[in-house]
Amino acid sequence: MPVEIINLQRKFPIDHFCFGKIAELGLSSLKQSKNQVVLIFVNDHRMRHLNKTFRGKRKTTDVLSFSYQKERFLKGLGSPDGEVVISLQQAKRQADRAGIPFFDEIVNLIIHGLCHLKGYDHEIGEQEASLMKKVERKTARFIDQGYHQWLNTQPKNLSNTMLQESSPSFQGKIPDDFLQPTKKSLKTNKGKEHSS
Repeated sequence: MPVEIINLQRKFPIDHFCFGKIAELGLSSLKQSKNQVVLIFVNDHRMRHLNKTFRGKRKTTDVLSFSYQKERFLKGLGSPDGEVVISLQQAKRQADRAGIPFFDEIVNLIIHGLCHLKGYDHEIGEQEASLMKKVERKTARFIDQGYHQWLNTQPKNLSNTMLQESSPSFQGKIPDDFLQPTKKSLKTNKGKEHSS
C-alpha cells in the first residue's frame, strides 16, 4: 500500500482507512500513485518542535512535507518517498475559523502536503503559488469524485464518524483570495507595488 498512516496524537480519533484512501486518491491525481507516502498526525507540541528544527520557526504550523525522492540509495530498504505531517490541533482551529468541517480541513491539508511532495511551492513566488492553487483544486475535484464512488462501495452499517460525505470545502489549502492584493499587502515604493 502506498500510504501509511501514523497517529502520534491522542486528542482526535483518526480513521486510518479513510484518510489512507483520500491520500491514495490524491497521489493518483498527481500521477504519483507508485510512491510510498507516510501521513503522520501530530499535536501542536510535536509540530512546533518539527517547525523549529526544520524551518527555524518557533511556532506550530498546520502541515509540513518531507520529500525523500532524491535519496535513491534508500529505495532498496523500503523507505518512503515522503512524509506529510499534520497538526490536528492547528487543523481544528483553522476549520473553526473558516467555518468548514474538521474532516474537510484535514483533507485540504493532505492535498496541500501532497502537492509539496510533488514539488510545488507557493512560497517562492506568485506564479508558482497560482500554479499550486490550480493543482490543489484539480486534486480536490479528483478526490471528491473518487471519494464519493468509494463511499458507495462501503457497507452502509459502518458506524465510523469519519466516513462522511465530502463537501465543497475540499479545495486544498491555498484560498481563493490568496493572490488578490489587499490594502494591507500593497505598499508603494517609488511607483512599484510590493506585496508582503
